[in-house]
Amino acid sequence: MGSINRDLITENARLKDCVCCSRCRVSYKNVLFVPCCHLLMCMRCSARFRVCPECNTNIEDRIIAILTPLIETIYSENARLKSELYCNQCKVQKTDALFFPCHHHLLCMSCAKNLNICIACKTKIDSVKQTIMP
Repeated sequence: MGSINRDLITENARLKDCVCCSRCRVSYKNVLFVPCCHLLMCMRCSARFRVCPECNTNIEDRIIAILTPLIETIYSENARLKSELYCNQCKVQKTDALFFPCHHHLLCMSCAKNLNICIACKTKIDSVKQTIMP
């Protein structure tokens, strides 16, 4: 399960790189350079450039791009990551209880300690091991 969480975190970082300004890394990319059509940075950072840093084409104009669907995708992905990393019951502690034999990894040790049946698949829990994630 740890590698799945790492994959989700990596994918989330990749999505953020896709939409965050390549210069300040704070604001969203929202300026399309004309004529090359590169979308690299926010309006504030783009004001310093006369040539596209990606292709060295002279910038003739800048168009504001609407990225709302992409930004909503990132917020949705963040919510999904949080649901993967935090206990499905208390939502406070990190998920660190691995059920055997079913291998579901949904709860923290505190919430899992009194369970006899897995909340996901209804399999009898033989043992619970604590996992450690960075």
